[in-house]
Amino acid sequence: MEIIKEILYEYGLSMSFVKERRDYHPEYSLLQHTLTVLDNVEVFKSKELTLAALFHDLGKIDTYQIYKNSYGHEITSAWILGEQHKRIPANVDFDLVWWLVRNHIRAARVVEGLKDRNTKELKAHKGWSLMEAFCEADDMRNDTRKHKEDLLGKRVYVTTNEGQLLAGTCNYIGYNSFFNDKQVTIDRSPVRINNYNQVCSYFNYMAKN
Repeated sequence: MEIIKEILYEYGLSMSFVKERRDYHPEYSLLQHTLTVLDNVEVFKSKELTLAALFHDLGKIDTYQIYKNSYGHEITSAWILGEQHKRIPANVDFDLVWWLVRNHIRAARVVEGLKDRNTKELKAHKGWSLMEAFCEADDMRNDTRKHKEDLLGKRVYVTTNEGQLLAGTCNYIGYNSFFNDKQVTIDRSPVRINNYNQVCSYFNYMAKN
């Protein structure tokens, strides 16, 4: 879907600067988390799940900027989705996508077996089975991440320590003893980074879609 590329191009830089809570999201940045969830839902071949994955955490850009946390981000994410409703393909159930985005935090608690006053209402919704699949795809706490060597030779993006967004072919990932820092080599040029987990196959994903 063309909208995936468009939204990632429009919001990607802002998403890359939102640093996730490491106990819930080991992927380091909101952009990398979103791309991971998009990959995770691909197996279901559902346009609604794909768009929910794309929009579900966009509200964190605002909540982290204003409140320095993610509280209420699902509300802001649903609002952003509503603002973009004219760009959603006609063959997509927009109301279902909106419901998935707006309720994914509450649903995650229900899936974990925690009490929620809306449990019956959530489970009675026509999209509950999709919601369960989405919650599983969104849960990164038990995710086994790829070894960093898997990114060698691939097109990647990385945000440097200086805040510059770079993209290119990853030639090296390792520790630079001269700088006493972590380093990634992009198109043969060394880049210093805070954390290996922010390196992401961004352009590989874009090419698939």
